[in-house]
Amino acid sequence: MQTSNLHTRARVEIARTLINSDRSAASNQELKAASVAIEALALEGSDRYRLTKQVLKTALNLITSRHLQATADLTMLFFL
Repeated sequence: MQTSNLHTRARVEIARTLINSDRSAASNQELKAASVAIEALALEGSDRYRLTKQVLKTALNLITSRHLQATADLTMLFFL
């Protein structure tokens, strides 16, 4: 059971690292990878909501600041 919890926490941190704007602006591929990582997690309720919110907020900030182009290939999974 502890291994499962550590695995889940590691996957959450992977998603957060992919969208971390402190290092550089996330790319389309990183946003998609973060959403795939979240989708694969067995998170429920507020934990899933908070992480999903972080990914979507990052995407919105990047698009509105023109660091990321809103193109046809800009895809993310919506997993609410």
